[in-house]
Amino acid sequence: MKSLPAAFAVALAALSFTPVAADEHFVDVNPGLTFSPSSLTIQVGDTVTWTNRGGTHNVEADDGSFRCANGCDGDGAGGNGSASAAAWSFSLTFNDPATIRYFCEVHGRPNGVGMSGVLRVEGDDEPDPPDPEFNSGFEEPDFSDWDDRFCPSCNAVSAFLGRKQAVVPAPSYRSREPGLHRAWLEGPDNTDFDLSLERWDGTEWQGVATSDSPDRFESLSVDSGAGRYRWVVRSESGHGNFRLIFRRPKIDQADPNELRQTARAKKKGQLGLESAYVKGSANKDYLIDLIPVAASEYELSFWIRLDADLIVKGKKTILLQLRSRNKDLAHVRLLAPAKGERNFRLQLRARSGGKLRLIGEASVKPDKYLKHSLVWRAASDDGAADGLVRLFRKRKKLLEALDLDNAADRAVELRFGQVSKSKRGTSGIVSVDVLKSKFAE
Repeated sequence: MKSLPAAFAVALAALSFTPVAADEHFVDVNPGLTFSPSSLTIQVGDTVTWTNRGGTHNVEADDGSFRCANGCDGDGAGGNGSASAAAWSFSLTFNDPATIRYFCEVHGRPNGVGMSGVLRVEGDDEPDPPDPEFNSGFEEPDFSDWDDRFCPSCNAVSAFLGRKQAVVPAPSYRSREPGLHRAWLEGPDNTDFDLSLERWDGTEWQGVATSDSPDRFESLSVDSGAGRYRWVVRSESGHGNFRLIFRRPKIDQADPNELRQTARAKKKGQLGLESAYVKGSANKDYLIDLIPVAASEYELSFWIRLDADLIVKGKKTILLQLRSRNKDLAHVRLLAPAKGERNFRLQLRARSGGKLRLIGEASVKPDKYLKHSLVWRAASDDGAADGLVRLFRKRKKLLEALDLDNAADRAVELRFGQVSKSKRGTSGIVSVDVLKSKFAE
C-alpha cells in the first residue's frame, strides 16, 4: 500500500488525537465514467483504495495534492499518475482533516465537472464531554410525590448506585453568577444515601456542602459563588435506584438559556433538562428552549453519541428544530450510514426564500461523544440574501450556507431530542446532552 507523497503526508504519530482502529475504504473507477461512491467521508488515518474497472482513467486531486493511476506521481516509488487503461489499483492514507475534490483528467475537470468525486477527511480529536459517567437519557420514574417540588428549571435523573459507591448522575454545570443551588434525593427503601455539591477549583473537585442524614432522603440548599458545579450521590449503606431532582441558580436572559419542558415531557415525568434521547418508537419526546425575544441570531452547542447498534429507518428522524412560530428555520436530521459505511450522517437544512433547503451532510462516528454547534442568522434586510447557517464539530466547520434569503424570519423556540416520529424498524438509542444556547434580538 502506497502512502501520500511526503509533501503532503503527515506521520500519524505527530497527530494529537486518540488513536482508533483505521478503516479501509474502496472506490471503483468505472467504465461508465463515474467514481463509485462519488462522495465518501472517512476519518483521519483511514485508507482509500481506487481500482480501475475499465477504461482509460486516472485520479487527480483538484488541489494537486495527488495524481495517481499506476502508482502516484512523486511518491518516491516510481509511480506514474498518467491516465491508463491498465487494471490499476492504488491506495492512499489520509492523515489530515480536509475536503478533497478529485477528477479523471480524461473525462472530468476540477470543481465537480464531469467524472469527479469528493473525499471528506474528518479529524478525531474530540475529548469526552464533562463528567462522562453521567446517566444520559431520560428515565420515567414516578414523580407523583414530588409535585410540590417541581419547577420548570429543575433537572431530574434516575440512576443505580451500588454499595459503598459514589456516582455523578448528571453533567456538571457552570453558574456564571452567585446563586442558590437546590437538590432533593430519594433513595430506595432500607438504604442510607448521601448527597453532596462539589465545585471545580481548576485542579480538582472540592466539596461545598453535604447532606448525610441516616436515611434514604436528603436535601440541600446552598448559596454559592460563580463556578462549575456537580452533584454527587454516595451510598453509606445499601444499593439500588435513586431519584435526584436539582436546580441550578437562575440564568439571566443575557446568558445561555435554561431549557423548559414540553407539556408532554412533564406529563410523562421526564424532567431531565440537559439530556434527551431518541429511541426506536413512534412517540416524540423532546424539550423546548423558549427564546424570550424573537431572535435574529441563535447559537447552540450540544454533545451527541450514537449507539453502534442503532438502526435508523427513513429520513425523518430529526434531532433538533430551530423554529419561528409555525415553521422550521433550520433543522438537523439523523440518517443511517450510507451503503458500505459504518458512520451515521447528520443532515442540515435551512429555510431560504420560503423553502427548506438542503445544506449538506456530515459523517458522525458511533459510540463516541462528539461536541457540535449550530449557528443561524437572519439576513440583514429584505433581498439581501446574506443570512447564514453553519454546523461545527468542536471548532471545525462541517457545513455552511452564506446566502440565505430569510430576512423576515425570527427564532422563537428550539425543539431538542426526538422531535419527529421514528419510522417502523428504527431501534437503538441516541444521546444528545449538555445543550447550551444564546441569542441576539
